[in-house]
Order: sequence, then C-alpha cells, then structure tokens
Amino acid sequence: MTVCCRNAIAGLDRGKCSNAGLLLSRYLRVPVNQQGDEHNKERKELFDIAAHALKNPEVIGAYRQAFHRRKRWIETSAAQTVSALFETKGRMIIGLGGENVLETGLTLEHTYGVPIIPGSALKGLAAHYCTQTWGEREKGFDVSTRGKKGKVAGEFAKILFGDNDESGFIAFHDAWLTPESLKKQNFGLKQDVMTPHHGEYYSGNAAPTDFDDPNPVHFLSVTGQFSLALSCEDTGETGLEW
Repeated sequence: MTVCCRNAIAGLDRGKCSNAGLLLSRYLRVPVNQQGDEHNKERKELFDIAAHALKNPEVIGAYRQAFHRRKRWIETSAAQTVSALFETKGRMIIGLGGENVLETGLTLEHTYGVPIIPGSALKGLAAHYCTQTWGEREKGFDVSTRGKKGKVAGEFAKILFGDNDESGFIAFHDAWLTPESLKKQNFGLKQDVMTPHHGEYYSGNAAPTDFDDPNPVHFLSVTGQFSLALSCEDTGETGLEW
C-alpha cells in the first residue's frame, strides 16, 4: 500500500499544489526512514516547493479574505480587545520538535498552510516574561510561586493566565502571518540547516570525538510580520487595564 501511494505521488506535479502544509505532510517521494544524500536532496526540494506554494497569488488572495474576516470576528466578538503587528528580527520556528514525517516540524494553519504562532505559545512566553521580570518585583505576578500546597500561581498571574482550577482572564489568540508578508521576497518560509556532529553521543551511546561525521539536517523557518491579539470578556475598565 505504501509503495503504491509513493508511486502515485511520484507522478504528480508538486509545483501545482497550493498548500504548503499538505506538501510537507504528504508529498515526500522517498521513504521517511531513508538516510543519505538522496533523502537530503528530496527534503530540500520539497522545502523549496512548499516555500514557493506560499507565494501563489491564489493562495494569497484566499488567505487575505480569511485573515481580515478572522480579524473582524476577534475585534467584534470580545468586549475588550487589543491588537498589534510584530515583525520577526530573524528566523523563527514554532513546532520544530512536533511529530512529523520530515523529522523537523513546523506549525502551519491547517486550511491555508500559512505559518502561525499558536495562542498557547504566546501565553507561555507571556507567562515566562511575567515571572522573570514582573515577578522579581512583585510575587503576585510569579506564575510558579511556592506555597503550602507546592507551586501555585501568584494572585495577579492567576488572573492573567489561570491555573488548574479555572481559566485566565485574558484570551491569547493565534497570531497569523499578515497577507502582505506573503508577497515580500524576504518573508515567508526559509530553508535553514543544523549540523549535529555527535549523533551517537546525543543518543547516549558513545563519547563525543572529533572523528564523527557531520549530519546536516535541513528544516524550514519563518520570517515576516504577525498580527497578535489579546481579548478579555470583562466589559468595564478593569478588563481593559488587565
């Protein structure tokens, strides 16, 4: 069955596929566990095709409509909403260690195959900053304050982020890449490579030496501008302040 699927994929023109996520999850033409130059070459080619698919004018047109439709929904469905645009300073990757047929994962919006930053990742980043920066000055902002029952969220951190018993006061929405970013040549999906030298050492089977061969691992990263939004159901000034 697997061989038949792979043979069928080999006869398809992957350049006509308009969804980068579908390409990365279904269109690898060599066995997943295959090693060597052929596998590396195929991965690099597939990454190039996926990056090119993201620049498809039809994809950009459909995604732009979805982007603005979602933005209007967020701004009108919540009582208090703040939003802003943030641009990456360098390469960014979310979901590198996620389960994936290509060994290296990447978080993409399922329908359009466009990179997103999950709200859970933004919430975790905000909670870390809250603890490390504000928590140093005021323990109420410490997400992991140690109490009589072990680690519990501080008073203010619990309001912002919630705990195991109740949700937080603030909703962190997924951040979508702006449609304008898809049209810029220096934005979008970019190829990157990491080159571990001591595979056996990392797996705990041998000591690291200078005789190990490098093993280049190609993966995709993201550059561009993202639209971030936070909302709160409180209709009063307190909600806006938080």
